[in-house]
Amino acid sequence: MQDIGGLRAILENVDEVYKLVDLYRTSKSRHKLFALHDYISTPKPDGYRSVHLVYQLKKEPSIFIEIQVRSYLQHIWATAVEVFGTLMNSSFKSGYGEKKWLDLFAYLSSAFSLKEEMPVLKEHEALSEKQILASLKEMIKDLKAIEQLNVYTAIYKISSSDFREKGRSGNYSLILLDSHKNTISVQSFSSNQIEEATSVYMQKEKEFYNDINVNVVLVNTSDVKKLEASYPNYFMDTRILVRYLSEIVIDKFEI
Repeated sequence: MQDIGGLRAILENVDEVYKLVDLYRTSKSRHKLFALHDYISTPKPDGYRSVHLVYQLKKEPSIFIEIQVRSYLQHIWATAVEVFGTLMNSSFKSGYGEKKWLDLFAYLSSAFSLKEEMPVLKEHEALSEKQILASLKEMIKDLKAIEQLNVYTAIYKISSSDFREKGRSGNYSLILLDSHKNTISVQSFSSNQIEEATSVYMQKEKEFYNDINVNVVLVNTSDVKKLEASYPNYFMDTRILVRYLSEIVIDKFEI
């Protein structure tokens, strides 16, 4: 990674994504737009889709920051990769893991691309919509993806219920998902505790840097519902993902 910081914007649809990207590209800024990678018009081989803007900040020493802009459907796909990666103890988002799971993510990406009227993966260009959905349907059934998601979600909902019930709030939330223990912990910080929040986050990042079973994220939000919507993989709230997979299995997925 050449960037030392990152931001992510999740928008309703692809049109909104490109509107925001155009605003960045045409806006006057003292920072330099160093690179722009459009992984929506040209998806990565594994199925990843998003637009990345890398800025070189005008300061000394020079540093880089990356802005990721994706649609909600693209975010659901990325959530699927992270959730199943945690479930199967594999770093699917880094391209590692069983081929049959990697194939499922690739076909799911192309199915979502069809729904958004965007290009499918290069390896699927010769396939019809019907063939893509038929292959994906068999993969979902063969891997029992829906059943595994339902069980996994139930486990983590119990672990994170205390946070929901206590209704904790704060401008910043540090989330730690531990797949060893099937637990989620959330630590909240007020708006004037950003330095403390950042310090604790960096400490946790270093502590669990080589542990793929522990995920740490620091987010800026005072609304628990928004927190869960933006990071469903951390709260294992995979209902929307289950809905899409179910629609594909019963031939009700609309393109």
